[in-house]
Amino acid sequence: MKTNYEIRYAAHPEDAKSYDTTRIRRDFLIEKIFVPNEVNMVYSMYDRMVVGGALPVGEVLTLEAIDPLKAPFFLTRREMGIYNVGGPGIVKAGDATFELDYKEALYLGSGDREVTFESKDVKNPAQFYFNSVTAHRNYPDKKVTKADAIVAEMGSLEGSNHRCINKMLVSQVLPTCQLQMGMTELKPGSVWNTMPAHVHSRRMEAYFYFEVPDEHAVCHFMGEVDETRHIWMKGDQAATVPREVGDHKRLVIFIADLQLSNPREATGVKFLNEAEAGHKSYVTIDFVPSSRSSAQKRSVVHHPADIIGIMPQRVNVSASASSSA
Repeated sequence: MKTNYEIRYAAHPEDAKSYDTTRIRRDFLIEKIFVPNEVNMVYSMYDRMVVGGALPVGEVLTLEAIDPLKAPFFLTRREMGIYNVGGPGIVKAGDATFELDYKEALYLGSGDREVTFESKDVKNPAQFYFNSVTAHRNYPDKKVTKADAIVAEMGSLEGSNHRCINKMLVSQVLPTCQLQMGMTELKPGSVWNTMPAHVHSRRMEAYFYFEVPDEHAVCHFMGEVDETRHIWMKGDQAATVPREVGDHKRLVIFIADLQLSNPREATGVKFLNEAEAGHKSYVTIDFVPSSRSSAQKRSVVHHPADIIGIMPQRVNVSASASSSA
């Protein structure tokens, strides 16, 4: 096995305004999450959050305590949330063993113990996506399925934002220190996974996208309302959204008809209407290390065509903000 990590530093919002596409992608996009028999992670100076993934194929992978943690074990002073977005797999934490199927989640509290990842079927390997933040105390480990989740159905087909938010690793389901994770599933015909746009002035987030076909791409919006930026992303990629740069007024949109080998070359994009996209169902994972309160603010969001210079089919995106999990 192999463990890879990189450290990413914080940026002042005034500096971030000057970033070009290459710099934005370098600082906020995490392109390599899953590589066979590797554990890949990014250690962010924003909230000291770790975003990563493990793809065991015929090997048992160990979650190593990378140097920036300055700890004997990865979870010595940290908590962790894991989603399996692949085949059936097994996570072992100390003496405990947890079997995770597709879209099942696991919370691991802080404490000195070894954590390992393995797949049950080498031909259909598990893919473990994980987030970790610092923890001031230990809470019990717990597996959470969609049946355990608090499900919030939001939006409408008319607004192209009909979706179900599966609140799984959140304080309403189990106790955590900071970690809050949920899985948003778009309904057929909808393309916006975060609409109305909303703000998180005390928190940062990471977004991970999966179930995105290879020939399709995601346009992830971030930045201030009057100073927006976007990142083109493929499936099984993540983006960190710091409070100073993006999570105040960030949007995420699914482009469901992008025939590009390089998502940076996005031109002539259009949205699929209900008839074209009726059989599609795309999924994202939202991550929020935050306080558990949900102070609400408001922001105004412009039409995406005004933001990135493309003209999709009409999508009404002017909305007030709301809090989310």
